[in-house]
Amino acid sequence: MTSGAGPVVQLKHVTVCRSGVVVLDDINLSVNKADFCAIIGPNGAGKTTLLKVILGLVEPKSGEVLVFGKPPRELGAQKAKIGYVPQVSSIDLRFPISVFETVLMGTFARLGVGARPRSADYQAARAALERLGIAELADKPIGRLSAGQRQRVFIARALVNNPELLLLDEPTTGVDTAVTAGFYTLLRQLKETGITVILVSHDIGVVASYVDSVACLNRSLFAHCRPDEVQCTEALRAMYGCDVAYLHHGEAPHIVVEEHE
Repeated sequence: MTSGAGPVVQLKHVTVCRSGVVVLDDINLSVNKADFCAIIGPNGAGKTTLLKVILGLVEPKSGEVLVFGKPPRELGAQKAKIGYVPQVSSIDLRFPISVFETVLMGTFARLGVGARPRSADYQAARAALERLGIAELADKPIGRLSAGQRQRVFIARALVNNPELLLLDEPTTGVDTAVTAGFYTLLRQLKETGITVILVSHDIGVVASYVDSVACLNRSLFAHCRPDEVQCTEALRAMYGCDVAYLHHGEAPHIVVEEHE
């Protein structure tokens, strides 16, 4: 899929193994500047591992990974151009930290070990909260927010360094349906500002209305295409082992899965 600019992320024949088991098998994926790409697939498909490969947290057994034209381990200060929103389940919400402090932590990757935030960093944190419409929550403990509010805080933390690439892992987990549509609208707006957005999601029935492309992953990459393409439906059928089809009702697409006894 292309937006008319060069690729921000490229994976070429990437294979990842864990304890002798192939987790990702010969993955070829290219995501261009200002694309909005959803990575979908069943549990255990390797979606989170794929994000960690892009981040440089997981080293492939073979293949090449390029982010901004370089291997992740060679990005150096350019790593600050990547914003990352992990799964909520990986965050200890009992930790006594405020919303503002959480967002300010996003500047640490740029500052380096031992460096203290400066006035400009505090200003950047306040600006990120304003951008996400949650400035009034600055002094609240992170553990006392709703799921939707927390996700906006974590996105604000990811945006505090004005990244060019935003990676999100299951960002709508625990967020109610009424909040989800607004959340994806927010991501779409960020994409329109030139940020490349890649998110892992099970919520393809909703996210299909907002993304430019879908990467269908189940250890192998079955397809990378627009959500409404026949190729995408065929890839979903191959991944889930059953008949899958998109139905479009106005602006709300749904997935229908035909179960077999």
